[in-house]
Amino acid sequence: MSGQATLGLFSPPSIWDVTSANGLSGSSPKLFSFGDRVLFDDSSANTVVDSGSLFLNPGSVTVHTAQDYIFAGRGRIMGATTSLMEAKPKMHIAYLREAYENADNNAVRLTFDRAVESAPNPNGNLIAKSEQAHRVFDPNLVLELKFTERFPNWFCELVQTFHCVQTGAAKFAEGIHTRGESWVTRACPRKSPESLVDEFLSGTSFP
Repeated sequence: MSGQATLGLFSPPSIWDVTSANGLSGSSPKLFSFGDRVLFDDSSANTVVDSGSLFLNPGSVTVHTAQDYIFAGRGRIMGATTSLMEAKPKMHIAYLREAYENADNNAVRLTFDRAVESAPNPNGNLIAKSEQAHRVFDPNLVLELKFTERFPNWFCELVQTFHCVQTGAAKFAEGIHTRGESWVTRACPRKSPESLVDEFLSGTSFP
């Protein structure tokens, strides 16, 4: 099936799954089916899209809107999906990373992320640090244990010894969640795509 489904139109939060008729095909309610072409546009009053815990496989995803959509949930968009998003800068994320890996390969990697900061930033230029940034996870740090084949025994011992808890640590999303969406929207006026590209390519500001 390759129909057009416009999602996110009904009562918040907008659920993107295969059992809720939260889409429209023309003017008729529509269930999402794998392979659908999905459009998020200005016809929706709800801009928080919750994908639950599903693995979604749309034919394409297009975000064409002057609004700011937030995609939440533990779900994943997968498959040979074509995405067209009119994305614009909103947040600057900075943190100090301490990383370790095997000298011969990167099959096992361990990283510590400290001093995670987020701040609204609508500009396309490159910066190393923002003024008046919000510390996202303080006083905690983020430990990431990464492996490509077998979970090493010493990883298991480390987790048990220090009582580590597996959890998500979305630096971008958590900064917005703790401070509120208005913190971002007030600081990010609309800019044209052309001006953002010019800012990024100019490289005039890199403190």
